[in-house]
Amino acid sequence: MATVLDLTKATYPKTVGERVIDPLQGRSLLPLIQGGTRKPHDTLYFEFRTDRALRQGPWKLVSAKQGKWELYNLDADRTELHDLADEEPARVKAMATTWFEMARTVDRIPEKKLVPAREQRTPLEFRKDTRSGGVPAKP
Repeated sequence: MATVLDLTKATYPKTVGERVIDPLQGRSLLPLIQGGTRKPHDTLYFEFRTDRALRQGPWKLVSAKQGKWELYNLDADRTELHDLADEEPARVKAMATTWFEMARTVDRIPEKKLVPAREQRTPLEFRKDTRSGGVPAKP
């Protein structure tokens, strides 16, 4: 949206009729498209059903399938192989607090769906053969 507004020189409304509109989320990509740079976001929030993540600078907090929060320093570990959550509990707590606040205020996820992360990772199951489009039967 921010890029479209920038390209079209349009302004983002504060209201539509009587309805107050949420502030614009995101930043225009136009400077990057034009070969320049722009300041990155301070925080990036992700949520898709039971998967969630938060990115702040080089730090990424992630919980797959509502499993244990995992913490990665992407500058040092781009492929997310070394979970630092046990070594950085204060950072995990602070970032998880930010994730839940954004889930409530930005994404407006209902409180009943905002469940804490589990103590253990949730096993991920992937299809071995995707040619059929179906999920293979478990042995």
